[in-house]
Amino acid sequence: MDSILRSGDGRTLETAFVVISLEEQGDVRDLFGLQKIRQASVTRGNRRIDRITVQKNDGSQLFDLYFDVTILFTAK
Repeated sequence: MDSILRSGDGRTLETAFVVISLEEQGDVRDLFGLQKIRQASVTRGNRRIDRITVQKNDGSQLFDLYFDVTILFTAK
């Protein structure tokens, strides 16, 4: 978890959390008490980013978190 949190803050495409598995996205959401509302894929140059719209479990305002999933598609 430390390496994910050090990789960025997840608030923009440029500062996306770098993850090596899709399960890590859920781990980050769980850590911050967030639930996934919807998800979309975004391509930025040679990077593949998941934009996940989330909401705190208290029902507050929606916001987006960004996860760089490039390694999932380049690892062999």
